[in-house]
Amino acid sequence: MTYFSTGVQLQAAIDALPASKKGDFKAFDGFYYGDKYMAAYSGTLSPLEHFVQIGAARGYAPSAAFDPAYYAGAYADLKGTDRNSADLLYHFLKFGLDEGRVPHATLATFDGAQYLTNNPAVATFVNANLAQFGGSARLQAQQGDVRLGREVNGCGFGHGRNRW
Repeated sequence: MTYFSTGVQLQAAIDALPASKKGDFKAFDGFYYGDKYMAAYSGTLSPLEHFVQIGAARGYAPSAAFDPAYYAGAYADLKGTDRNSADLLYHFLKFGLDEGRVPHATLATFDGAQYLTNNPAVATFVNANLAQFGGSARLQAQQGDVRLGREVNGCGFGHGRNRW
């Protein structure tokens, strides 16, 4: 089942999520996507439309921060489903962030406790929003950082050249 057939639909669904839920996380990076997947493309679709209409079914990543293959394979409830990359991206934003799910293998070995110690601004954000994070500062340290749009372990999570 595919939930989105156009980039406009995906963007509208993401825009409808509360800003506090997604923070500065850059869901789609048009420059990253275009450079990685559209070099040989000669059509008229924008990078976002190309992603939803073509790339999502092929498993293409919408940004360096989100790996749909990793995300789908890492969680039992997503394994074997027919969700494409756009659906998985939306699932991560709507549910995964709050559940402490990891969007990329780079974060799988993330030491949240040490990171909070080294990054007091993130610790302040996480501690101020523990209810949103299910009461777990350790598990949510990377999610706080993802929402703040920071880079974690070399994986950029926001503040790029364009949001879409």
